[in-house]
Amino acid sequence: MERKIAEVVIDLPVEGPFDYKIPDTLKSLIHVGQRVYVPFGARRVVGFVVGFRQRSFFKTLRPIIDVLDDHPVVDDVILEWAKEFADYYGCSWGEAVATFLPKILLKKTPRELVPIERKNAKKNSGFFLCHDLSLTKRWQIVHEHIRKILKTGRSVLILVPERARIPDIKNKILREFPVSCQIFDKTLTQKKEFEAWENVRKGDVRIIMGTRSSVFAPVRHLGIIIVFDEESAAFKQEQSPFYHIREVIAMRTKYEQCDVLYVSSSPTAELWHGFKGDKDSVKTFVPEHKSALQLIDMTNYQSKYKSIISFPLQNEIERQLNSRGKVILFLNRRGFTLATRCNACGQAIKCPRCEVILTFLYSKNKLVCHLCQHATELPKFCPHCKGAYLRSVGSGIEKIESNIARIFPQAAVAKYDRDTAKLPKGADIIIATQAVLKDIDKFKANLIAILDVESELHRFDFRSAHRVYSLIIRMMQAAREKVLVQTYDISQYPLQALKDWDYASFYEKELQLRKELGLPPFKHLVTVVLRGGQEEMVFAQAKDFYADLHSKIEDGIDIIEPQPDHIPKLRNQYRFVIVLKGKNPKKILKIIKAAEKRFKRKKGVIITINVDS
Repeated sequence: MERKIAEVVIDLPVEGPFDYKIPDTLKSLIHVGQRVYVPFGARRVVGFVVGFRQRSFFKTLRPIIDVLDDHPVVDDVILEWAKEFADYYGCSWGEAVATFLPKILLKKTPRELVPIERKNAKKNSGFFLCHDLSLTKRWQIVHEHIRKILKTGRSVLILVPERARIPDIKNKILREFPVSCQIFDKTLTQKKEFEAWENVRKGDVRIIMGTRSSVFAPVRHLGIIIVFDEESAAFKQEQSPFYHIREVIAMRTKYEQCDVLYVSSSPTAELWHGFKGDKDSVKTFVPEHKSALQLIDMTNYQSKYKSIISFPLQNEIERQLNSRGKVILFLNRRGFTLATRCNACGQAIKCPRCEVILTFLYSKNKLVCHLCQHATELPKFCPHCKGAYLRSVGSGIEKIESNIARIFPQAAVAKYDRDTAKLPKGADIIIATQAVLKDIDKFKANLIAILDVESELHRFDFRSAHRVYSLIIRMMQAAREKVLVQTYDISQYPLQALKDWDYASFYEKELQLRKELGLPPFKHLVTVVLRGGQEEMVFAQAKDFYADLHSKIEDGIDIIEPQPDHIPKLRNQYRFVIVLKGKNPKKILKIIKAAEKRFKRKKGVIITINVDS
């Protein structure tokens, strides 16, 4: 059959495919999966051929300008997988294909590609969980799975949440299996990323390692995907398309029939629920040496001079210093003070772009926005009422560092946050934000203390209880002697479960609450975000969009009226959210997509969809 019309998708948030006439000079060169250069509106863009047809509904078609490569960049299997990805996450098919590929392939430049034939072994995928609280037992399980796969001639894909984890894991694995290995990470230039992608695609390497986007690596003869620390927030893409690797892996196994091994000390409630009732696939290892967990009830220590450092914690720090022990104090707040307010009008100084309260950084002598990094001098007068007296309130790690240095003048005290270049190994006491977690084992702390666990538990996030549970487990693994948690409510279930290392009771309670509230994994949340530069207009558009959605809503789907986002203004963009909840995300997306087509969106208003937010 002669190829007359090509169906093409493009990397834009517009539904395709789009029909293009194939010029006679290109008919023998064009194949499904190839990149093509096409006109689109007033622009010319790179697209991907997803099929052919003899006739079109449109009388006049624009021709394809050029075929960019000799061979397809994606095959039928990846196109089908990308289509499922697009349907699940609410992006276009073209955006999905672009997400799977190196950035350099989204440019017009032709590339020499080797033709590839897929030869996947036909087998059922096996899902396994290594629930390793010890941090040491996992390697036996990991090596067993890798050895089994390499013997069959297939390849291994290993995913880690952060680039800093790669060297250690790579060394542990290649010491046991000295085979060819390819690393993917964000430090690669576009050219190097393409070269790595092509090496993997040709089958030149047996072990592939990388961060989140490596889940799309075109591994030939894929035998197993190994995921370290699935609970990490880094495995969720926080820009469109908002994917999570857990769901992407579930899709991929449908097409490649590979095994999956999750290795985690505190798997998400979603993953734990997925393994419920499948005890043969879960191996749990509890550490032989368990650090003690001490809970300090802060309601018993209301001194006249309010301090974030309780008397029991001061005593414990003193004991550690006397025995030459090292201490980490955890407080996830950068800066010296958290707010600067006017004594006359009570107004706090906020970021003009994000409307969040600015944090005072003593080290830079500036007020800084933690969202957009806007920085300004500390004003002499209130910008609202011109009052002359401004006062700073709240405690960040810089202020705690100052207080600790005063209380313990004999100690070497340092702070550690994302701006810190190196771990201050010579310190006796480190006051740290969550940035320390990647280096926490290197400091070899005897005591680790969480100064304000409520600030972590009461975040605007239904997963906050699990994140606190995961945080404390990580600290109990790193602390040589003790983890101390200051709290105003010692009865909170993550804390009580951890006192006895009772992981089962935590997951039971967490899943019970999620089920009662209709939250993941029992129902899916789909968030529609409308944003723009004019607050009233964006809110009016959000209300109109909600009204349209509400009029078409089906049984089993709940919808919540538009509300300001938990960050109402970000980088001069006002944000309003509409949340839909139901058991079938595809059904929800169908309603949203239909509403988008009908909706008269005003200029400057952007709509994004976040599935499983």
